[in-house]
Amino acid sequence: MPASLSRTAVRRIPRARRSPIQRRAADALRGGLCAAAVLAAFSFAANALAQGGAEHPPSVAEQRAAAAAQARAVASSNALLGAMKALERAPAAQRAQRTQDVMQAVQQRRQALLEVVRTDPQRALTLALPDALRERLPKEAREQIEQRVELEGRVIGMSIDDHERGIARHPYFLETVQAGHVRRFGLQWADPAMSERDALRYIDRHVRVKALRVNGYLVVGDRGDVEMSTDRKGGGKKDPSGSGSTSGDGGSLDTLTGTLVAGEQRTLVILASFSDRATSCTASGVQSALFGTGSSVDRIYRESSDNQVTFSGDVVGPFTIPYSAGGSCDFNGWGAAADSAARAAGIDPSRYTRISYAVPPNGNCGWTGIAYVGGTPPTRSWVAQCTAGIFAHEIGHNLRFKHASTPTSEYGDGSDPMGSAPAVQMHAANRIMAGWLPATSIVDGPASGTYSIAALEAPDTGTPQAIRLRKSDTGEYYYVSLRQAAALDANLSSAYRDVVTVHRATGTMPSPTMLVARLGAGQSFNDTANGIRVTAQSISTGMASVDVQTTTAACTRAAPVVQASPSSQTGAPGATLRYSVSITNRNGSTCASSVFALAQSIPSGFSGSFAAPSVTLAPGASTTVSWSVSSAAQATDGVYAVRASAAESGSSAASAQASYLVYSDASAPTVSVDWPTDGAVIAGKPTSLSASAYDAGGISRVDFLVNGKSVGYATTAPYQVRWNAKKSKGTNTLTARAIDTTGNASEATVRFTVK
Repeated sequence: MPASLSRTAVRRIPRARRSPIQRRAADALRGGLCAAAVLAAFSFAANALAQGGAEHPPSVAEQRAAAAAQARAVASSNALLGAMKALERAPAAQRAQRTQDVMQAVQQRRQALLEVVRTDPQRALTLALPDALRERLPKEAREQIEQRVELEGRVIGMSIDDHERGIARHPYFLETVQAGHVRRFGLQWADPAMSERDALRYIDRHVRVKALRVNGYLVVGDRGDVEMSTDRKGGGKKDPSGSGSTSGDGGSLDTLTGTLVAGEQRTLVILASFSDRATSCTASGVQSALFGTGSSVDRIYRESSDNQVTFSGDVVGPFTIPYSAGGSCDFNGWGAAADSAARAAGIDPSRYTRISYAVPPNGNCGWTGIAYVGGTPPTRSWVAQCTAGIFAHEIGHNLRFKHASTPTSEYGDGSDPMGSAPAVQMHAANRIMAGWLPATSIVDGPASGTYSIAALEAPDTGTPQAIRLRKSDTGEYYYVSLRQAAALDANLSSAYRDVVTVHRATGTMPSPTMLVARLGAGQSFNDTANGIRVTAQSISTGMASVDVQTTTAACTRAAPVVQASPSSQTGAPGATLRYSVSITNRNGSTCASSVFALAQSIPSGFSGSFAAPSVTLAPGASTTVSWSVSSAAQATDGVYAVRASAAESGSSAASAQASYLVYSDASAPTVSVDWPTDGAVIAGKPTSLSASAYDAGGISRVDFLVNGKSVGYATTAPYQVRWNAKKSKGTNTLTARAIDTTGNASEATVRFTVK
């Protein structure tokens, strides 16, 4: 029995790199949430999760596929720039054909960019067409290309579980109401500083999102671009979804005392058969698995919650639905057909809190269960295996529980139904986060010392049953507890009985949990980064003596977070563009301030410089440095990658990529002087000089010159400057010079008299 489990990366399918099968899924999310779109929308683009929970690195094949997708997107972007230039230079007789060429280039680029959105959302942002170039496209082309949008809606989470292969997928969606119709967009998180905890806190919340929209996807580049609505987020009151949960901002002792998941869960299970394959589940078997007195879902939750959560309901069917076992994995379609069949049989699904569909296996699905995380009742789940553990696991997602993992396996924790789906009680972390253990049963944030804890299965006698310790570097918690073979936990594997276990979780639901240690008598768990040592001094029947030592945490260093903005912008050959580079020090709080040296990687012939060569930051602090990049004077039109990096001496470097889109705009803007008009006579006093200017790519500024001398400039319409005519009596010349975003200039001149 190991004293501590490995701290290697969690073996989860990489959410920023997807398989070819998943990439063939539908490109758009139309109306409701189609299953193919779910399989295409897997996302979690954070570079690293909390300590001990890093993403499993992509395979060589996945890296090659992602690189190939990016190369196709760059090539198609360059082709679009070429088509745009040909259209702008085309004579009137050829403009219709050149417009069609642009439309074809837009379509080809969209397909290529969608692939990058699904495989590397951060890179997709850098390939987005800057607004200055987007506005140069014909109107019909602009409607088909990506655009920056601001949308409001509710964030939806899902869990797609392949228990047999140990693979989990966790897509996110934004559900919006547009013109009275509900639509769901796949959410792709592209902020490298964003943790899994950050994303989970948005589930079931009403938010306003600023994002890059690419067809049915929204790519969010910064956590600051997601604003939670204060009047709809729950904030410790009853969950507006009606899921039977409450939400708090979590982590304090107050969150330990209130019941977060409670009540009777009226559940309907609909058995469904495909047209060519019958379900192997029986109504009587599922009735027993859900509501029976043996190892049932009802008993799992009753015992785990001390009777605060119960299950009751009905099992109906089987009904044959018009889908085949070898057809598309349209689980929403299956659910709608099963609901219709149930209503025809006199059952109203809307009267239930939970609905679960038991379906035969489908080879195109790649899952054994799928469920919404939280949501508005009735919340739904689908299972392809009719065991009590699988039902408890998937319906557990409806109740906002996440997976019980180990550092090497997504479902590796066999001490909880949210792990490998055993029919056992839940572990201490989930019980505490759900509000099922009273505060008197929890030793919260103890000082160094020895504490006695009773087994979780023991009756509540006021003796503590768990210890909770704050993990300061990530803001998470450790949960220390003991299990024994009592009640339903007679099913518990011997690996988890009569040992002290240590779990890690965020402290608020929904939160994945991580089993980090199983301790026999005399064994210890050490977290030097946080100065925590837990020792199982002795274990007897139903009791354990646990020594907790808290000391000053050691300095732990981590690569900084580096971000560059804007992600993409355009300039003429030789033009200088300015980016902002933000650097965040992610070293542990006990470390001293660090110096991060800045470096750049730019194309041959380009030049660049930072406003400062290095920055000094305390742990957790951030700063922004200006970065100027000039393209080569002879650079051809195209997309060029530029990269800024920051590194602390002796530690890992981190970098951020942006794009410089070179576009040699040969067309000059139009400009005219509005006031004074040509030949006008004006009074010798302060007045406003004004001009009008237009360019398809946008106006950078309009300079005003009186008698060849600059008197000011304006960057936004209406283009005006104040000028005192008192000292310029007589005949004068006013020149308005308009400069577009790529450096082309035009002038308009008038003559006027000051009397």
